[in-house]
Amino acid sequence: MELRDVVESLSKLAAEGMDLVLDGLEALIEGDEERAAAHASRVEEIEERADDALVNGRRLLIKYGERMRNAALIVLIRDFIESIEKITDYAEDAADYIRTLALRLAA
Repeated sequence: MELRDVVESLSKLAAEGMDLVLDGLEALIEGDEERAAAHASRVEEIEERADDALVNGRRLLIKYGERMRNAALIVLIRDFIESIEKITDYAEDAADYIRTLALRLAA
């Protein structure tokens, strides 16, 4: 696996997580609390996969860091992959609110 694969994986996971947040919101608005909670659970799974991808990306930065002649490039790549992963963190935070609202509305 290469760094570009990590970036691609994280980007897809971030997009999928945000799509699921939107689906969860739609389900909540439509009054389908069970479906909203299910979408929220899937967001959590995606966030965990993104955490794993981030760890892999950091591992690759350490592995290939010596080959990169510009230290600023290493920092930029690290910040970039961490920023993409944070999207999934925020999606998980939003999903937690969706789950909480779904449980509250279902009660």
